[in-house]
Amino acid sequence: MIGGLEFAAGSFVGNPPNIQLAATDSSYIGEHDALNLFQAYRDEVDRVLELASHLGALEKTASTPFGDMPMGQFLVGTWLDHFIHYWDLTKATGQDNTLDSDLMELAFPLLSSGFADMGRQAGFVGPAIKMPDGASLQDKIIAYMGRQP
Repeated sequence: MIGGLEFAAGSFVGNPPNIQLAATDSSYIGEHDALNLFQAYRDEVDRVLELASHLGALEKTASTPFGDMPMGQFLVGTWLDHFIHYWDLTKATGQDNTLDSDLMELAFPLLSSGFADMGRQAGFVGPAIKMPDGASLQDKIIAYMGRQP
């Protein structure tokens, strides 16, 4: 997650780091202290948000594993990635994994408009899992992203 933020921040300034997003790479790859990683994550979020706030920043082009795209589009993908991984982490650690309903209403149309398919083509997202018609929106989102709700 930190590596994706580092990549976004570097892309804003025209110098993305030499990290492999598909390999969960980051400059913190050797760090094992959870508090240091938490602070690094927060610092990178703050840095990306500050860089994104500059006039014209979202129209800059980023060269990504999905091809060249406007930074605004790349950041939407980054947000979706963090949104889904939030669910992964809360589920894996036995915490409440209920996603925010307003964010789900925003995320599902974005995911189904092509973001998930880009991830599937790049090998980042698994095949969608079929859900029954009456499934909750959260279960539909999670299943669409190749996870078992």
